[in-house]
Amino acid sequence: MIGLAADPARAGNILLVRAPRRRGHAVFGWLVPIGLGLAVVVSVLVAVLLWSRSPVAALGGAICTLLFLMFLTLLPGAPLEQRRRSGRDDSVGLPMAELSAEGVRARYRVPTLGERRTGQPADPAYDAAVAWTDVTGWRYGQDPFGQRVIVIEVTDPAAVVLRRADPLLRSYLDRLVRQVGSLVVVRAPIAGPDQERAVVERLAAQGVPRTDG
Repeated sequence: MIGLAADPARAGNILLVRAPRRRGHAVFGWLVPIGLGLAVVVSVLVAVLLWSRSPVAALGGAICTLLFLMFLTLLPGAPLEQRRRSGRDDSVGLPMAELSAEGVRARYRVPTLGERRTGQPADPAYDAAVAWTDVTGWRYGQDPFGQRVIVIEVTDPAAVVLRRADPLLRSYLDRLVRQVGSLVVVRAPIAGPDQERAVVERLAAQGVPRTDG
Protein backbone atom coordinates (compact mmCIF):
# COMPACT_ATOMS: atom_id res chain seq x y z
CA MET A 1 0.00 0.00 0.00
CA ILE A 2 1.32 3.44 -0.93
CA GLY A 3 2.38 5.67 1.96
CA LEU A 4 2.80 9.40 2.50
CA ALA A 5 6.54 9.39 3.17
CA ALA A 6 9.00 9.69 0.31
CA ASP A 7 11.20 6.62 -0.02
CA PRO A 8 13.47 6.67 -3.09
CA ALA A 9 14.87 3.21 -2.35
CA ARG A 10 11.37 1.72 -2.41
CA ALA A 11 9.73 3.90 -5.04
CA GLY A 12 12.32 3.62 -7.80
CA ASN A 13 12.32 6.23 -10.56
CA ILE A 14 10.81 9.40 -9.09
CA LEU A 15 9.59 12.60 -10.68
CA LEU A 16 9.73 15.29 -8.01
CA VAL A 17 7.61 18.39 -8.62
CA ARG A 18 8.90 21.51 -6.92
CA ALA A 19 9.28 25.21 -7.66
CA PRO A 20 12.74 26.81 -7.43
CA ARG A 21 13.77 27.83 -3.92
CA ARG A 22 14.78 31.46 -3.51
CA ARG A 23 16.85 33.10 -0.78
CA GLY A 24 13.86 35.04 0.51
CA HIS A 25 11.94 31.85 1.25
CA ALA A 26 13.88 31.29 4.47
CA VAL A 27 13.46 34.85 5.81
CA PHE A 28 10.08 34.38 7.50
CA GLY A 29 11.23 31.08 8.99
CA TRP A 30 14.04 32.89 10.83
CA LEU A 31 12.20 36.15 11.46
CA VAL A 32 9.46 34.66 13.65
CA PRO A 33 11.58 32.79 16.24
CA ILE A 34 14.15 35.60 16.43
CA GLY A 35 11.45 38.28 16.63
CA LEU A 36 9.50 36.43 19.33
CA GLY A 37 12.68 35.87 21.33
CA LEU A 38 13.53 39.56 21.17
CA ALA A 39 9.95 40.42 22.14
CA VAL A 40 10.26 38.36 25.31
CA VAL A 41 13.63 39.91 26.20
CA VAL A 42 12.40 43.48 25.66
CA SER A 43 9.23 42.76 27.66
CA VAL A 44 11.29 41.49 30.59
CA LEU A 45 13.47 44.59 30.45
CA VAL A 46 10.38 46.81 30.49
CA ALA A 47 9.06 44.94 33.52
CA VAL A 48 12.39 45.29 35.37
CA LEU A 49 12.67 49.01 34.62
CA LEU A 50 9.11 49.78 35.75
CA TRP A 51 8.96 47.43 38.75
CA SER A 52 10.41 49.94 41.20
CA ARG A 53 7.68 52.45 40.29
CA SER A 54 4.70 50.10 40.28
CA PRO A 55 4.39 46.32 39.88
CA VAL A 56 1.05 46.82 38.14
CA ALA A 57 2.57 49.25 35.65
CA ALA A 58 5.51 46.89 35.15
CA LEU A 59 3.28 43.93 34.31
CA GLY A 60 0.98 46.02 32.13
CA GLY A 61 3.90 47.56 30.25
CA ALA A 62 5.53 44.17 29.74
CA ILE A 63 2.33 42.61 28.40
CA CYS A 64 1.61 45.54 26.06
CA THR A 65 5.19 45.51 24.80
CA LEU A 66 5.09 41.75 24.21
CA LEU A 67 1.81 41.91 22.29
CA PHE A 68 2.94 44.84 20.18
CA LEU A 69 6.26 43.23 19.23
CA MET A 70 4.53 39.91 18.51
CA PHE A 71 2.18 41.75 16.16
CA LEU A 72 5.11 43.38 14.35
CA THR A 73 6.90 40.02 14.09
CA LEU A 74 3.91 38.18 12.64
CA LEU A 75 2.79 41.03 10.36
CA PRO A 76 4.92 39.88 7.37
CA GLY A 77 2.89 36.66 7.39
CA ALA A 78 -0.14 38.56 6.05
CA PRO A 79 1.19 39.03 2.49
CA LEU A 80 2.36 35.40 2.49
CA GLU A 81 -1.18 34.25 3.30
CA GLN A 82 -2.55 36.61 0.65
CA ARG A 83 -0.14 35.10 -1.86
CA ARG A 84 -1.40 31.63 -0.98
CA ARG A 85 -5.06 32.63 -1.22
CA SER A 86 -4.49 34.29 -4.58
CA GLY A 87 -3.14 31.05 -6.06
CA ARG A 88 0.52 32.12 -6.19
CA ASP A 89 1.87 29.89 -3.43
CA ASP A 90 5.02 28.08 -4.57
CA SER A 91 5.50 26.16 -1.29
CA VAL A 92 8.87 27.90 -0.68
CA GLY A 93 10.63 25.40 -2.91
CA LEU A 94 9.35 22.32 -1.04
CA PRO A 95 8.16 19.28 -3.03
CA MET A 96 4.57 19.77 -4.21
CA ALA A 97 4.16 16.26 -5.53
CA GLU A 98 5.97 13.05 -6.31
CA LEU A 99 5.23 10.61 -9.11
CA SER A 100 6.94 7.30 -8.51
CA ALA A 101 6.64 3.66 -9.57
CA GLU A 102 4.04 3.25 -6.81
CA GLY A 103 1.74 6.15 -7.59
CA VAL A 104 1.16 9.85 -6.94
CA ARG A 105 1.86 11.71 -3.71
CA ALA A 106 0.76 15.34 -3.23
CA ARG A 107 1.35 18.04 -0.65
CA TYR A 108 -1.09 20.85 0.20
CA ARG A 109 -0.33 22.12 3.72
CA VAL A 110 1.30 25.44 4.52
CA PRO A 111 5.08 25.20 5.13
CA THR A 112 6.12 25.29 8.78
CA LEU A 113 8.76 27.71 10.05
CA GLY A 114 11.30 24.89 10.18
CA GLU A 115 10.53 23.88 6.59
CA ARG A 116 10.93 27.49 5.49
CA ARG A 117 14.35 27.67 7.14
CA THR A 118 15.73 24.39 5.82
CA GLY A 119 13.87 23.86 2.56
CA GLN A 120 13.32 20.25 3.60
CA PRO A 121 9.84 18.76 4.19
CA ALA A 122 8.82 17.36 7.55
CA ASP A 123 7.87 13.70 7.79
CA PRO A 124 5.53 12.64 6.29
CA ALA A 125 6.35 14.82 3.32
CA TYR A 126 2.95 14.52 1.65
CA ASP A 127 -0.73 14.92 2.53
CA ALA A 128 -2.38 12.60 0.01
CA ALA A 129 -1.28 9.56 -1.95
CA VAL A 130 -2.88 7.16 -4.41
CA ALA A 131 -1.52 4.07 -6.18
CA TRP A 132 -1.48 3.88 -9.98
CA THR A 133 -3.91 0.97 -9.86
CA ASP A 134 -6.54 3.35 -8.47
CA VAL A 135 -5.93 6.17 -10.96
CA THR A 136 -8.41 6.37 -13.84
CA GLY A 137 -7.45 9.60 -15.59
CA TRP A 138 -6.28 13.20 -15.32
CA ARG A 139 -7.47 16.66 -16.32
CA TYR A 140 -6.77 20.31 -15.64
CA GLY A 141 -8.68 22.22 -12.98
CA GLN A 142 -8.44 24.97 -10.39
CA ASP A 143 -7.97 24.45 -6.68
CA PRO A 144 -9.97 26.43 -4.05
CA PHE A 145 -7.48 29.32 -4.27
CA GLY A 146 -7.68 29.59 -8.05
CA GLN A 147 -4.39 27.84 -8.65
CA ARG A 148 -4.20 25.83 -11.89
CA VAL A 149 -3.62 22.17 -11.05
CA ILE A 150 -3.52 18.75 -12.63
CA VAL A 151 -6.41 16.76 -11.18
CA ILE A 152 -5.79 13.04 -10.65
CA GLU A 153 -9.03 11.10 -10.99
CA VAL A 154 -9.38 7.99 -8.83
CA THR A 155 -11.67 4.97 -8.73
CA ASP A 156 -12.81 5.64 -5.16
CA PRO A 157 -12.02 8.41 -2.65
CA ALA A 158 -11.41 5.67 -0.09
CA ALA A 159 -8.40 4.56 -2.16
CA VAL A 160 -6.61 7.82 -1.33
CA VAL A 161 -4.30 7.70 1.70
CA LEU A 162 -4.61 10.94 3.66
CA ARG A 163 -2.47 12.54 6.34
CA ARG A 164 -4.20 13.21 9.63
CA ALA A 165 -5.44 16.69 8.91
CA ASP A 166 -5.34 19.78 11.09
CA PRO A 167 -8.36 22.11 10.74
CA LEU A 168 -6.77 24.21 7.96
CA LEU A 169 -5.77 21.18 5.91
CA ARG A 170 -9.14 19.51 6.44
CA SER A 171 -10.90 22.68 5.27
CA TYR A 172 -8.73 22.76 2.15
CA LEU A 173 -9.41 19.08 1.38
CA ASP A 174 -13.17 19.55 1.77
CA ARG A 175 -13.10 22.56 -0.55
CA LEU A 176 -10.83 20.71 -2.99
CA VAL A 177 -13.33 17.87 -3.34
CA ARG A 178 -16.17 20.33 -3.94
CA GLN A 179 -14.07 22.28 -6.46
CA VAL A 180 -12.48 19.53 -8.57
CA GLY A 181 -14.08 16.29 -7.36
CA SER A 182 -10.82 14.66 -6.28
CA LEU A 183 -8.56 14.54 -3.24
CA VAL A 184 -5.41 14.33 -5.36
CA VAL A 185 -4.08 17.23 -7.42
CA VAL A 186 -0.59 18.04 -8.65
CA ARG A 187 0.32 21.73 -8.52
CA ALA A 188 2.81 21.39 -11.37
CA PRO A 189 1.78 24.46 -13.42
CA ILE A 190 3.02 26.89 -10.76
CA ALA A 191 6.37 25.09 -10.69
CA GLY A 192 6.94 26.05 -14.31
CA PRO A 193 6.25 24.72 -17.83
CA ASP A 194 9.10 22.18 -17.69
CA GLN A 195 7.71 20.60 -14.53
CA GLU A 196 4.19 20.62 -15.92
CA ARG A 197 5.34 18.97 -19.14
CA ALA A 198 7.27 16.35 -17.20
CA VAL A 199 4.18 15.44 -15.17
CA VAL A 200 2.01 15.15 -18.29
CA GLU A 201 4.62 12.94 -19.96
CA ARG A 202 4.90 10.75 -16.86
CA LEU A 203 1.12 10.30 -16.72
CA ALA A 204 1.12 9.34 -20.39
CA ALA A 205 3.94 6.87 -19.80
CA GLN A 206 1.87 5.28 -17.02
CA GLY A 207 -1.02 4.91 -19.45
CA VAL A 208 -3.23 7.42 -17.60
CA PRO A 209 -5.64 9.02 -20.10
CA ARG A 210 -6.55 12.70 -20.20
CA THR A 211 -10.28 13.08 -19.66
CA ASP A 212 -10.93 16.75 -20.50
CA GLY A 213 -10.31 16.52 -24.21
